[in-house]
Amino acid sequence: MISVGLSSIHCGGFDLDFVAKGERTMRCLCIGLGGGSLPIFLANKLQGCHVDVVEIDDTVISAAIDCMGFPKIEFKTFPSDLRSETLNAMCDESHMEVKLGVESLSHTQCYDIPRRIASSMLEFPLRISGFEADAVMYVGHLAGAKQSQQHYDLVFIDAFNGEDEVPVDFWTRGGSFLTGLRDLLDPHHGTVVVNLHTDLPPPSFLERITGNFGPGYDPLLPGGKRLQEISQAYRDKLLHCWSAGLSEDEICGATFTVAVPRQQNICLVVCRGIRGTEGNIIDNLSSAALSLENILHVPFPMSKRATRGFQLVHG
Repeated sequence: MISVGLSSIHCGGFDLDFVAKGERTMRCLCIGLGGGSLPIFLANKLQGCHVDVVEIDDTVISAAIDCMGFPKIEFKTFPSDLRSETLNAMCDESHMEVKLGVESLSHTQCYDIPRRIASSMLEFPLRISGFEADAVMYVGHLAGAKQSQQHYDLVFIDAFNGEDEVPVDFWTRGGSFLTGLRDLLDPHHGTVVVNLHTDLPPPSFLERITGNFGPGYDPLLPGGKRLQEISQAYRDKLLHCWSAGLSEDEICGATFTVAVPRQQNICLVVCRGIRGTEGNIIDNLSSAALSLENILHVPFPMSKRATRGFQLVHG
């Protein structure tokens, strides 16, 4: 997610070199905490980045802090009756810089990457804000806060329900989540990355070598029917340019998917700043990723991950 997300927004005209140096401010939203390595990476590598993390499950928050090396920050509770004005004030307050103390690194850490990143965070202010909240309610309330003129530059969505599927409310076309996300996303370069599980079993070895796939499987399309429905919903809702005074049928930006290495996952990307043909987009993404490898000094090949299995999502 991190490789294609940062490469896409960098390719879409938002220069991350200035953010990395702290010369430009960037706002990110992470829906779903997991082990916490994603927001830690963003705060560590991008000195001008402020990260809001929304996680509905308090056991996930506890596990990330106690076992994964995530810093012990306060996760503000988001009750169902919270007013938009209150949430907006919470978000403004949460962007105050908070020093990370040694105490937050005293927890048992299960993975090397969070350990290495967390230890380096002692040297700079932590810019991560946590909300224990239903992401649908969070996005809906924040979008309804009329006095807030701020936008998110980059949004990562890595959340699944008890059946290991992306919640239906996250991709319902007329729902409050996609509508709110559309309004919260920066109109020029705003980028959303969604982690999706493929809803079809992978083709067998025999199917791959013969090219004769089972019924309903199209190798040219990412995943199965539900994944394709989700991709179309995000494309249609987030890229239609009616709010900019253009034709409602005109699309501003690009929607595409890339494969996740060594997993049966797909990353769906919607970027308002990317233009061009499929070939041009792949070339520009690769160039952006190579540039970011040098800017961020990452220990993994972003350029290989940013375009792996690239597929445009067409209307």
